[in-house]
Amino acid sequence: NGNLWSDAATVSASLAGAVTKVYDGTADIAMAGATLGTPTGFLFGEAATSVDLSSATGILSSKNVGTGVVGLSATPLPPVLDTGSVPTYGYQIGATSGNIATVTARPLDISASGTAKIYDGTTNATVTVTPIGLVVGETVIVSSTAAFADKNAGLAKPININDITLTGPNAGNYSLKSTSATTGADIGRAGISVAGITAENKVYDGTTKANLVLGSAALTGKIGADDVALASGTVGTFNNKNAGVAKPVNVTAISLTGADAGNYLLQNTTAVTNATITQADISAITGITADNKVYDGTTSATLATGSASFAGKISGDTLVVAGGSGTFADKNAGLAKPVSITGLSLGGADAVN
Repeated sequence: NGNLWSDAATVSASLAGAVTKVYDGTADIAMAGATLGTPTGFLFGEAATSVDLSSATGILSSKNVGTGVVGLSATPLPPVLDTGSVPTYGYQIGATSGNIATVTARPLDISASGTAKIYDGTTNATVTVTPIGLVVGETVIVSSTAAFADKNAGLAKPININDITLTGPNAGNYSLKSTSATTGADIGRAGISVAGITAENKVYDGTTKANLVLGSAALTGKIGADDVALASGTVGTFNNKNAGVAKPVNVTAISLTGADAGNYLLQNTTAVTNATITQADISAITGITADNKVYDGTTSATLATGSASFAGKISGDTLVVAGGSGTFADKNAGLAKPVSITGLSLGGADAVN
């Protein structure tokens, strides 16, 4: 009964019945539920039929997932029970033959987050996939494929994550509850700028309107074969209505059109170009009269230009006859004599045009 020894005697037994655990990073395994064969090696005919394993710990031959041999640890020492179920503390379990134990993979949840990007014409997505439930101090390498639901710019756009796998020295000890996940991130609009808009030269028409040549425009920042172009609502305006060479033309209301226009942020909605307004032709002047006079021995005639009309004048413009001279056909007296008019020039606020 052990009372005669300072150290407990040892007995041996065979473990029976498989035990399992979920991987926890240690070689320890709880033996509760396992059974031990009839111990042998008792002194003086003593005997016991069972060993209390309810709080005992086993030691696995490997901590990793798989099957391996397990033996009882030295501490705590499970008490031997005699046939009357009374602990016989004079004995301890010594040698045990191995029992097969199974370590199963530790299941992991997945946490995922997406990284915002600027529109690039693709559904490519960058994500961070983090396993949840790793044993403290252990790491695994996570790989996956990820793609936005579509390529277009927008806020909190869905990202589908697939083919999640684990690699690294500890990967074999873990399993994934799912190999796919979803998250979201923004796709910001890509910057695009417009250059190269030109304006057509024109003949003076009394307005500042300029006709733009949009076909010459270049879109800097357009991606690939995206359907984006300059919209037709763009407006051109000369700095004033007057004729002149290389006059500034202000381009306003620049906007985009096309199926992919919403993926771009226009960097300039205005621009400046140049064009020429050439003078309009006055094809004829009518309504000039000459004053009658008393014979003075000369052919000079005094012109009356106040009622002059100008063929080709733009409505509302101000034109007058600024210069010119009249000459009778000869110096002699006579009725309704022809008067030749030469040297006409224009005056008034709009003569420059």
